[in-house]
Amino acid sequence: MKTLDEAKLLLEQNLEAGTDCPCCGRWAKMYKRQVYGTLVDVMFSLHKMMEKNPQQPFFHLDEFIHSTTGVSFTLTLHWGLTERSTDVPEGKQTSGYWRLTPKGIQFLQGAISIPKYVRLYNNEVLGFEGAQVTVQDVLGEKFDYEKLMAD
Repeated sequence: MKTLDEAKLLLEQNLEAGTDCPCCGRWAKMYKRQVYGTLVDVMFSLHKMMEKNPQQPFFHLDEFIHSTTGVSFTLTLHWGLTERSTDVPEGKQTSGYWRLTPKGIQFLQGAISIPKYVRLYNNEVLGFEGAQVTVQDVLGEKFDYEKLMAD
């Protein structure tokens, strides 16, 4: 590599398959992630908590995630469906406190659709692709908003 521009070009050309960065040697890859039923189920759990406790601005992951989807749940940030509290305790990277955005609530209510896939590099959104999907598409025929919210 002679220039930084050449290094950037090489990286961009190989990002989808993955490559070692020509500048630092770090592995670099673009990841394509999709919204799926388990994420939406967890979003519904958070939505129920928000409705029962409207005065509470954020809820800790441990309060609404009861499986191993914790790391995957953070993907919902990339579609703008959730946000995490910026009030981070000293010595921590994140607070662990979350809430749905108005967009996330609209998605759960079936009022809007989102792209099925998000393209990520270094945890940053490169773009979206795939068909627009609704909560009905993600959860399938068994989806019943009123029943999910009643439990």
